[in-house]
Amino acid sequence: MTDQSLPAASRWTSNAIRIPVLLSGNVLLVMLVAAVNPALPAIERNFASEPNAGFLARLALTTPALFIALGSLPAGLLCNAVGRKPVLLVSVFGFAASGALCIASPNLLVLLAGRSLQGLFAAGVVTACTTLIADYFSGAARDRVIGLQGAAVSGSSMIFLLLSGVLATMDWRAPFGLYVATALLLPLMMVSIVEPLKRDSDIGAAVGPRRARLALMGFAVFSSVVMFMPSVHAPFLLAELGVIDPILIGLALALMTGVGIATALGYATLRAKLGGWGTFALALIFAGIGMGVLGFATSFNAAIAGLVPVGAGMGLMLPGLTTLALDRTSPEERAGVVGAVMASIFFGEFLSPLVSEPLKVLGASNMFFSFAGVAVLAAILILLGPTRRSHNEK
Repeated sequence: MTDQSLPAASRWTSNAIRIPVLLSGNVLLVMLVAAVNPALPAIERNFASEPNAGFLARLALTTPALFIALGSLPAGLLCNAVGRKPVLLVSVFGFAASGALCIASPNLLVLLAGRSLQGLFAAGVVTACTTLIADYFSGAARDRVIGLQGAAVSGSSMIFLLLSGVLATMDWRAPFGLYVATALLLPLMMVSIVEPLKRDSDIGAAVGPRRARLALMGFAVFSSVVMFMPSVHAPFLLAELGVIDPILIGLALALMTGVGIATALGYATLRAKLGGWGTFALALIFAGIGMGVLGFATSFNAAIAGLVPVGAGMGLMLPGLTTLALDRTSPEERAGVVGAVMASIFFGEFLSPLVSEPLKVLGASNMFFSFAGVAVLAAILILLGPTRRSHNEK
């Protein structure tokens, strides 16, 4: 249902317009990686005369994740201090402007500065959008919209990878034009987003003591490290299996992403049956099974069979962590808690290759087996632990 404490709705603030606008926050996050990824070789060639050009070009892909992690908690605090809508509008404008800075970059250091700013502004966009979803919706309706968030992440990733690949054949700067184009969202956001009214009473109880919040943040970091490992290492596993065609590798990763669309769309139904923690345990089980299959893989088809359940688990991760953060969180605390959990997710994404890299000495198969065991063990602990509270967690 819709939060009745909000101002009366108009045509421009109807759900048909408002929901796609709110989902755009996560689409911008996906764009950060997907739009620049195919352009990396061209970026490296363009700045080949600079020292460490290859390393710095690859940093252009991963740097935003670190700055999203650094910016999400401050963005949540700003949402509480000045309002959700101002943070959203300024962040979208800054995101587009920093994209323009990337296009005009005379060297790789300026490009990295632009990418860092994009990460900070993206943190503001996704934190404000997720908090507004919690403000506007509650109960099953909120779960459905958060599930749509996950589907938007998976679907837009496929689209931007393909579109950016085409643009990168023209010029390395062309994909960055997609970032500048996000400024077109500003007029629609101005008319469709209404700042929630202040409330004297809470809807629901507080999220719990500080140690409970820290535990949730730690769990989000852990989950992100585990879930993103296959995305980092699957291309190298495929290369070991003799699959070096970039098109085949791209199709394999796109299939993994596509499966996540289906599970994200089914998130609300799964949560209604299994509860928040039960659904997240299922996500970890999916990921664990997939990584186990990848450990045994000796062919391209076998690797695909492993990537499919991994994608199913990844599709449940973002909506799962988001709803766990919002459960029993008062409106006054929402933005800060959302910002903290988003920071944890992207800090885990940044850490994932660093944590998994030392395990490469075990060989690709054993590395996947190790992560599979960790994921399944975590799922078992969730199902047996005190967090499994039937109706109280829904």
